[in-house]
Amino acid sequence: MTHTKRPLRSAAFVATLALGAATAVPAHAAYHVTAFENSLGYAQIESEDYAAASSMLRRATVADQRYAVATNLCVSQVKADDLAAAMASCERAVRAAPVDLGTTVSPSPRRRAEIMTHLYSNRGVVKALSGDHFGARDDFERALSLDPDNANARRNLDVVSAADVASQSE
Repeated sequence: MTHTKRPLRSAAFVATLALGAATAVPAHAAYHVTAFENSLGYAQIESEDYAAASSMLRRATVADQRYAVATNLCVSQVKADDLAAAMASCERAVRAAPVDLGTTVSPSPRRRAEIMTHLYSNRGVVKALSGDHFGARDDFERALSLDPDNANARRNLDVVSAADVASQSE
């Protein structure tokens, strides 16, 4: 598993995970998803025990950072190729984040935008893998409107664009 870490705020880190042979991703697709390192389920995701991560995260009752738990559940479900469940988890993360980020020790507006960028990019990956390239493109573009320097969102947009070009030439 390839991953990179960078601080989001003092209590949360993100890790970028490349999708690969463990998923049903075509060889030309190099989508990347983001999990929250200092949140439930991350250790299981990192050790590639996606069933354990999903099981733990589905049972989790967390008062704050629900978006991080839902995001990690989404990532574990994507990695296990359970795209319908992953979409529901990604949607839950996108809905929970504005509330969570407004009620906890609120990060700066820049950090909030960065978090939302990861959530939209992850949801875009699920849409792309589900065949909804238009929806995926919308999510990647929305992510980049919040954080134009986000490498994952940029890479994911490039991958879905290349897939669109390839399908048009067939």
